[in-house]
Amino acid sequence: MVLSLGGSSLDPPPVPPVEDPAFPAARARMVRDQLVSRGIRDARVLAALGKVPRQEFVPKALQAEAYQDGPLPIGHGQTISQPYVVAFMTEALVLRPRDRVLEIGTGSGYQAAVLAGLVAEVFSIELVEPLAHRAEADLRRLGYGNIKVRAGDGYRGWPEAAPFDAILVTCAPEQVPEALVEQLRSWNGINIANVGPQPRCSRKEGPAGQCGSLFKGADAAGRAAGGQSSGRRAAGGSIRRRLRFTESRSAGTSASLSRLPGALRDGNAYSVPVPELEGRMIVPVGSQGAAQELILLRKTPEGLERQAVLPVRFVPMVKHSD
Repeated sequence: MVLSLGGSSLDPPPVPPVEDPAFPAARARMVRDQLVSRGIRDARVLAALGKVPRQEFVPKALQAEAYQDGPLPIGHGQTISQPYVVAFMTEALVLRPRDRVLEIGTGSGYQAAVLAGLVAEVFSIELVEPLAHRAEADLRRLGYGNIKVRAGDGYRGWPEAAPFDAILVTCAPEQVPEALVEQLRSWNGINIANVGPQPRCSRKEGPAGQCGSLFKGADAAGRAAGGQSSGRRAAGGSIRRRLRFTESRSAGTSASLSRLPGALRDGNAYSVPVPELEGRMIVPVGSQGAAQELILLRKTPEGLERQAVLPVRFVPMVKHSD
């Protein structure tokens, strides 16, 4: 079952509820005291968590506690994750505005709302059908139009919408599901992004003088009792610094990304080389009641890179019983 939040083109846009003035102030304190103070640095991630009304994703009786430093129950034995864990996992994926992201474990819909402000499309799967319906209704009510919610088995992913630039899992499997790895986009070198009107080429490169590609086909050398962490970052600096671009090696030649021209030019720049990130996944792995680690996976040409980045406690990832 897929619950799309796009709606009809004839539907009036939803009107977000008017906030109690206390909530924006509480959100600003959360960003400052729980996120920035613990090392979250991505300005887009901080802005997203500073904008999403977390109180709208918890039961009314708990809205006054929405910005506390910890998870909260949302019913059906599930929780909304600690704000720091949401920020850490989101920042680790190094998301870009054009990315397509799969989330496993919709829960309240809060993490999906944070992602929606950072990427082009969010696909979110929730095993507990009443939670999927409630999250869909809340996200629609709050005006999020680039999210699709499915009630179903997260172990299977969303194959018909794959591949995904990034996958974020908010429940803990004992092993990373292979179906999710398969649905992660492979690294494919350099894309050419158009940033202005295309001029004529200075020389003919193809039919009717069309410009050729600058660089094509390069290969590259919880929900803790639920979704909570100690706030300790992994040693060795930020996740962003550890996501690196390597030299490209193709047909026995090597071309450093730093040596690529800044733009194709014919008077005015009209396109630029854009380094591609590997497909990324962030997932808590481990058994309930045992030690769990938040694992960052990167799908590289050499294989799947795996890095433990944070000790956490999440609810277990459950398979759907057919």
